[in-house]
Amino acid sequence: LVMSRREERRSLLSDTDISTDPIEGGSPSDERLTDRDPISGTQRSAIDGTIAAIFVVAFDTRAGNILEWSLPTDLDYGDIEFKALASGLHTIFSDFNYFKIGRLFGLSCYHRLKLEGEEAERERGARMKSIGVLSGSYNGLHTHMEFLQQAVQHLNLNPGNYTALEEYYEQHKTSIQESEEPALSPRNLQLPQLTITHPAGSFGHVWHFFRESIFVLWKAALLRRRILFVSPPPVGVTCYRVYCACLMANHSVGVVAERDINPLFFVNVADVPMLEKETSYIACTTEKIFAMKTSLYDVYVDNQNVTVLGQIRDGLRCTAKDCLRYQQVENQWYDHALSVSDEDVSSKDKMLMEYVTNLAI
Repeated sequence: LVMSRREERRSLLSDTDISTDPIEGGSPSDERLTDRDPISGTQRSAIDGTIAAIFVVAFDTRAGNILEWSLPTDLDYGDIEFKALASGLHTIFSDFNYFKIGRLFGLSCYHRLKLEGEEAERERGARMKSIGVLSGSYNGLHTHMEFLQQAVQHLNLNPGNYTALEEYYEQHKTSIQESEEPALSPRNLQLPQLTITHPAGSFGHVWHFFRESIFVLWKAALLRRRILFVSPPPVGVTCYRVYCACLMANHSVGVVAERDINPLFFVNVADVPMLEKETSYIACTTEKIFAMKTSLYDVYVDNQNVTVLGQIRDGLRCTAKDCLRYQQVENQWYDHALSVSDEDVSSKDKMLMEYVTNLAI
């Protein structure tokens, strides 16, 4: 018997069985715990660490945010100076940021150096820079984070010295065409080797941060709604929430997979024209002005407050069953936590990721 698409969606979002043990009996077989990127399904051994570009963005006391240096020089970097130096970063000393420029994904690392003497007078007391890379895929961007964090601190101490950046670009460069990858599409969940810098390694934090509301995000992600996370800096933590929401949208059921997963990561007011055309996306911002632009999103996530707009509000609300699911997992999470070390974040995150994504199977 073939159900209508509407009936399938209703069954998927409302009738998920919660009787199965979410930690023990509800986990997939070990065959599924392969070393792959959880959204794109790419083999980790095949994750592309090459880059299409490397750049430096700085705050200039006269001109504001500027693109200070880049390789290659003939690439259109768009408004990258406002992506890599997000609004509000001047209030913190370090951060990182995922974003998208055209068809390329980017990762930048920010550092603010406090100055003294003549330098302080010339640069308003602090030197602020971000160093980043661009690639056609974001699943390998985290492999560059350690270098970027060290490089931006070194450049703040040694302005104008781009030698290390030039060498890094030569070691990891690829052409724009080779760097591009097909659009993401739903596939079977394949969990990566979780590390501190891998976005999937923050899934446990996201789960506990949103509590029962995690299921509102799960439903919205499955239905490919427009989801916007809003939070003040640091930006990196919010970018990880975007990534984790994409994880929840990744499944093998084709019922709601009419559109590809569309992670935009960090966006700002300059992206409004682009967002007006998008029918599905998951993004984040630091700019509160988006609170007044309600036509741009279906779900507005202000810190821990998840607000669903429009006619889909009733269908995505947090239900009694969602609260029961959350409490059930919390109880068994506690039992599991007693049996593993605090350092074994990978094991804990994998169990939660499996549980949430398997709700859609």
